[in-house]
Amino acid sequence: LRNQDFVTLARSPLFAALRSLLISDQVGDQAVAALMESDCAPKLRRLELQGCTITKRSLRRLATAFPNLLTLEVGRSKEPVAPEALSRFFAELNQPLRHLLIQYPITDQAAGSLAGNPALSQLRTLDLGDAEGDFTAKGLTALLTSPHLSNLITLHARGEKLEKAASLLSDPACLPRLRELRVGVSAKVGETIERARPGLTSADPRNPL
Repeated sequence: LRNQDFVTLARSPLFAALRSLLISDQVGDQAVAALMESDCAPKLRRLELQGCTITKRSLRRLATAFPNLLTLEVGRSKEPVAPEALSRFFAELNQPLRHLLIQYPITDQAAGSLAGNPALSQLRTLDLGDAEGDFTAKGLTALLTSPHLSNLITLHARGEKLEKAASLLSDPACLPRLRELRVGVSAKVGETIERARPGLTSADPRNPL
C-alpha cells in the first residue's frame, strides 16, 4: 500500500466508521497525517502501526490526534527516532489510553517523561518491548514510583541492571494493582518479589520476573 493509496482510502465514507485499525505496511508521514485528519480519528479506539516510516513530526502529532483512543501500539519504525523526540511524545500523550505498546529503544529520560504524565492515569498495560536503548534502574524506578501509573496491571520492560529498581516491587504498595510483570531480573530477585507478592506472575514462565 502506497502513501497516496492510503490517503484516498482515508477519505472514503466507509473509513469513517472504523473503531479499530491496524496499519502494517511501509507507509509514512503522508499516510499517518491523512489518518489523523480523517473522519474516523475522533472515533478510533484502537490503533496499531507496524513497520510504518514515522518521523518525529508524525510521532508528536500522534500524541494528541485521537481523543478517544484506548489502545495504541507503535512498532519499530523504518525511520530512526531520536530519544528526545520519544521523550516529548511520552510527555505530550493526551488520550484516555488503557493499553500502550511501544517498540522503540527506550531511555531513562523517555521513561521519566512517561512516568510524569498525569494523562496516563488510566493506563492498565504498559509494554516497552525489550527497551534496549539506555533503559536502566533509574528509568524503571521512575515507572514504579509514578503516582500516575498506579492503575497498571501489566508491565513489560527489559533493560540493563534493573535488579535494584525491581526490588521495589517487594513492597505491595508499589503499583498495587500489578498482576503481570516482565522486567528481566535475576532468579533470586524474581523469587523475592514473588514471595512478597504471590498474586504477581511473570508473563513468560520460562524466565524470571
